[in-house]
Amino acid sequence: MVAPVSPNETRPLLLQQEHETLAAIADCHELKPREPEPDAAKELQTLLALVYPVVGTTALEFLPGPTCIVLAGHMDSPYTQQYVDAATLSTMSVMVFMGQDEEISKLAQTFSRWMLLGMPFVVLYELVRKVLQAQNIMKPLVTIATIGNVVNIVTGSLGNITLPLLLIPYFYYHPDHLSQWWSGWNFKEAVAHVVFLRLGVPGCLMMTMEWFAFELLTLMAGVLPNAVVSISAHSVLVNINSIIYMVFAGLAVAVNIRVGNCLGANLPKLAMASCTVALTLTLAISLSFIAFLYATRWTLPSLLLNDQESITRAASALAVWAPFEILDGQNTVPQGVFRGAGKQTVDASINAVAYYIFGTPLAVWLGFYWALDVEGLWVGFGLGILLSASCLYFLLFERWTWEELAEDAQKRTSV
Repeated sequence: MVAPVSPNETRPLLLQQEHETLAAIADCHELKPREPEPDAAKELQTLLALVYPVVGTTALEFLPGPTCIVLAGHMDSPYTQQYVDAATLSTMSVMVFMGQDEEISKLAQTFSRWMLLGMPFVVLYELVRKVLQAQNIMKPLVTIATIGNVVNIVTGSLGNITLPLLLIPYFYYHPDHLSQWWSGWNFKEAVAHVVFLRLGVPGCLMMTMEWFAFELLTLMAGVLPNAVVSISAHSVLVNINSIIYMVFAGLAVAVNIRVGNCLGANLPKLAMASCTVALTLTLAISLSFIAFLYATRWTLPSLLLNDQESITRAASALAVWAPFEILDGQNTVPQGVFRGAGKQTVDASINAVAYYIFGTPLAVWLGFYWALDVEGLWVGFGLGILLSASCLYFLLFERWTWEELAEDAQKRTSV
């Protein structure tokens, strides 16, 4: 939410943890104070203050999925391996028509139907969560996600239903956190939805294109030779990568909030400093993940699987994929910068080319034509990420200027 201020009024810009702030933008085109030179150390502190609750919330929301895979992988049943594959596919029986194993597809059908029950509730919760995050209101979301996980342990996928319901008592005791952005239905203001959808639809495509590409990898793994073992190994990479992605996604959300507020307040130098600090921090974290994955490439698969052949295949794939974590981080976090800068359409176009015109065909070529199996699929996908990250970096640091991005933000907020 954007609040106008007078030229002499100052407002905090997410620089202190105790502030739950709104971005401050000068009315019309009045002269703004001179922008101070950014301090990298303070910027790092500010980002970390945002990252901790965001990563915590994201991790708690993603945790039920990998937990289900771990539990399925250690069930005392002759169909344990099939359960893991079904939970990874999460698709209906139409997968049989697409060449998937019939037994796994039937199990996946049941799994998906139960998951669908909580879908509308998750959508509602995600919308409100993004609004609260944009206002730097983080701590309540961590509490809500924690309670949702406790409910999920008892009821499974029905735990998602509790997420938006828990917002009701929160807004009851903190009505100001609702009233500052929701004043009731006003259909005359519906014209603002045009601007919202202009940014929201491409932003949605940014995320879904990446995740749909992962699903395509799963389908391709299902038609590799020895499909059950291939999907099992693939499921290990998907779930481990999802857990690591929580950290990158948290950094992306934090830099999204920070850059968006800085550009909205016409502070391009601070926005650029935030971007640079976030990318440097991401690189350091990525290097630690590479070392961790390589060192535990045999241990991690055994947490999800109990079949030695699948564990061996997964360990090999993890060793191949580990270096690509650098690219994954350097692709995910710039996407957060693009969202904060209002460049979702550009990013969605890059994702379409990188994943579907380049990455996925390359995965097919390496996995099937060169018979590199699961490793080939993931290398092809990783090279698609390389193309995406390269394009994002070029636009951020060679094509655009932060002053131009700040001017664009002023135009959007004046609509």
